[in-house]
Amino acid sequence: MFLFEKVGAFITGLLNLFFSVFLLILMVPDMDYDWVTYALVAATVAAIPCVALVKQPKDYVSRPE
Repeated sequence: MFLFEKVGAFITGLLNLFFSVFLLILMVPDMDYDWVTYALVAATVAAIPCVALVKQPKDYVSRPE
C-alpha cells in the first residue's frame, strides 16, 4: 500500500504545480485570454487516453458473492 501513497502524493504535487503556474499566468495584466478555452479543451482530450490506460488493481475488483 506504500507504493500507492507515493504515487498519489506525486500526482497531487504535480497537479498543484501545473495549476499554480496556470493561475499565475492568468494574473498577468493586459493579456489575451482566448488561449484558455483551447488549452482546457486540449487538456481534457489529452487526459481521456491516459485515464483509459489505467487498470483497476485486482484487489479492488468487486466479486460476486
